[in-house]
Amino acid sequence: MKRFFFSIKHKLPLLISILLVLSIAVSGYFLINQKSKDIKQDIWKNGVHFAELATEPLQDAYELYFKSESYLFFDRELNHIFSLNEDISRIQIAKFSGEVVFDSSLPIGEQGQGEVEERLEKTIQDIKPAIITDKRVIYVKEGDNGENIYVDANEKEVPVVQNDEIVREIVYPSGDNQTRIVYSVSYKFLEERILSAVRTILLVLLVIAIVGLLIAFVFARKLVNPIMSLTKGAKQIATGDLTVRVDVKTNDETRLLADTFNQMAIDLEKSIEIKIEHERVSKELEIARKIQEGILPTKAPKIEGLDIAVSTSPASEVGGDCYDFQKLTDDNQFFYVGDATGHGVGASLLVALANSGFYAATLDSTDPKKIVDDTNLILAEKTGPTTFLTCVACHWNMQEKIMNFVQCGHDQILLLKAETGEIETLASGGLAMGMLPDISSKTEAVKVDYQSGDMMFLYSDGIPEAYSAPETQLGMDYFKEIIKKHGKKENAQEVHDAILEEVRKYMGNYPQEDDITLMVVKFL
Repeated sequence: MKRFFFSIKHKLPLLISILLVLSIAVSGYFLINQKSKDIKQDIWKNGVHFAELATEPLQDAYELYFKSESYLFFDRELNHIFSLNEDISRIQIAKFSGEVVFDSSLPIGEQGQGEVEERLEKTIQDIKPAIITDKRVIYVKEGDNGENIYVDANEKEVPVVQNDEIVREIVYPSGDNQTRIVYSVSYKFLEERILSAVRTILLVLLVIAIVGLLIAFVFARKLVNPIMSLTKGAKQIATGDLTVRVDVKTNDETRLLADTFNQMAIDLEKSIEIKIEHERVSKELEIARKIQEGILPTKAPKIEGLDIAVSTSPASEVGGDCYDFQKLTDDNQFFYVGDATGHGVGASLLVALANSGFYAATLDSTDPKKIVDDTNLILAEKTGPTTFLTCVACHWNMQEKIMNFVQCGHDQILLLKAETGEIETLASGGLAMGMLPDISSKTEAVKVDYQSGDMMFLYSDGIPEAYSAPETQLGMDYFKEIIKKHGKKENAQEVHDAILEEVRKYMGNYPQEDDITLMVVKFL
């Protein structure tokens, strides 16, 4: 029994079978996950298309048959409409006022006795078709080219339904705009398809495991002798004899392993050179870190009307977070906080380029939007399509005491109100710098509505995404609690230091995975 447990002839087949099963399981998981996302997208897109086509026939059937109490004919039309899309589970016809005149889930005798759910009231009263998800309401608007575009209640274009959203209802107005048709979307068949795929994969796993065991047992014996030769050679190398070579006559992967083993003996002689090279790279990274420290200011300058404290802590030798201050005129000050993709040497080079770009742009303009747009042009021309910088840039007019900011896909600014102790989340949006040559249509200067004593918090995602354990993040809610806890301290530096100390305490001994930058701006 002991020989069986330690024998390669028996352990190798078992290992191969386990690896095969794991490989198929992982592949199956990702395939099912991707298929689920595709089906979800198809469900809501087909639902919208279905609503476009079914609304008028449904309204006509309601007027012609239901109102005249020809329920048999109405049921026939309704069942036909339901048969066209299996993902529509319920249909309601509601008046503009919110009164439900027909509900497919109720018997005929109970029709016309209810009203739409409270969360649907506002959507029912809008003339635009709407998609209601578990997170938001998206309105459907016809674009200039005839294709659907998706907007919010303010007519601002928004992203289409995301993979993590569940579409609950689709609301379409009738032709006369007097009624609204509410289509309830079901994901029942999605779950059935996924369950069927899981069963198929489990069956395939079982077959592969059995076949893998049989095949592995046949070939395992042929591997034992070459492996024994390799083991003997490894013992000789362990004694310091780097001249040993293993001669294996097979024509399979074991021969490749023997060749690799022999090459390893040669490579070991070069280990000293590798060690020297490693030390050289470490020294260069140290130089790069010092250069980056020279680029970023160690502390904020004194700015009339503001009290500012700022710092950054890279996750590795050099980081991808950045900030800087530029005096535009005697009355105008520009400053920003940015976060480059990734961290390390590549991110630090992007930071250096962005810093130079902002400096050059501030020489020609005091308009924060133009400064951002001009710097973006430099980054787009000098970097690759997958390299970009999120940023929030601020402009302070000392004479008029006006603070404006421009968002470029960065974390939202938090504004702590001194009077109430509550936190406001300022406008988000924009597009990360460097992704497109021209982002002027995506950027705008937003004015900050503040009172004396209020504080702005500019930060990188390394703070809310700080870990105390795997899959356990600090999060925005706790971050806001920390700000409220320490926001009443005397000055910006004390608040800044207390917040970072709290974040470090939360992380404990867990390694820092991303750069951490925090800027506290207090209005005096």
